[in-house]
Amino acid sequence: MHLYIYRGAAREAVLLLKLAARPAAARALVALAGARIRAAVHAEHALVPVPSPWWRLARYGIHHTGVLARAIAAHTGARVYLGLLRRRGRAPRQSALSASARRRNLKGAFVLRGRVPEGVRMLWLVDDVTTTGTTLREAARALAPLGLPIGVLTLCRTK
Repeated sequence: MHLYIYRGAAREAVLLLKLAARPAAARALVALAGARIRAAVHAEHALVPVPSPWWRLARYGIHHTGVLARAIAAHTGARVYLGLLRRRGRAPRQSALSASARRRNLKGAFVLRGRVPEGVRMLWLVDDVTTTGTTLREAARALAPLGLPIGVLTLCRTK
């Protein structure tokens, strides 16, 4: 599920969240889409933020997908599992790469680190922007051993 197209106010909200550590606009966009989110995400689901590279956390001081996941949780009652996935290595930024280079760049980039409690019925990968879907596919591949259905919830898509 993609909530918005990556342009205008939605694009500005993502940039403020990621690059300026100012999450208010992104939280507002999640709130505006609350009814759509609540129709899909339920309390027995788990929200799994796509992990940020360590250098982004150090540089900007915010785990932007974690912020989004917590905003979604506030509307749904689902729990956030921030450390369930870990990002391995230091790959170049996806935004600077072609579609084929993106696929190569993230091959095996995510590692499963734990389990979810019994009773969780579905996993939702949470990310800010979807372009080619490579990041989400690789993160889903890492979550697959849990044996649960995996959905995708992004704030924006580029096309």
